[in-house]
Amino acid sequence: MNILLRGFIVAQNDIEPFMIWGYYISPVMYGQNALVINEFLDKRWSAPNPDPRIHAPTVGKVLLKSRGFFTDDYMFWVCVGALLGFSLLFNILFIKSMLQYCSIDLINKMLKRRENPKGAPTQTQNM
Repeated sequence: MNILLRGFIVAQNDIEPFMIWGYYISPVMYGQNALVINEFLDKRWSAPNPDPRIHAPTVGKVLLKSRGFFTDDYMFWVCVGALLGFSLLFNILFIKSMLQYCSIDLINKMLKRRENPKGAPTQTQNM
């Protein structure tokens, strides 16, 4: 569902209104929007728009608008900020779930096992 609603397979304009929430909560959509904004708002795509059906000043904005992507420069940074926010959110949720799933004793045992290579005596074995 995440791949379907990111705006590549189905354009944002073609997504049904009751499914548009999936478009806006998809982290992949923000990454894809940042990539296409960076590409199509470049000077290479700044030729005048020859198509009178789409009201946009350049060919790059015509391509973005035709697929339902953002067409403003500042949206690149909004998308980058959203990606950083999703990354922070997912990391916090992962840490919270791991702390809830694993006990602190188990985590400490795993850390001690990582510090001591195989065959090296631990402090409890020395006594």
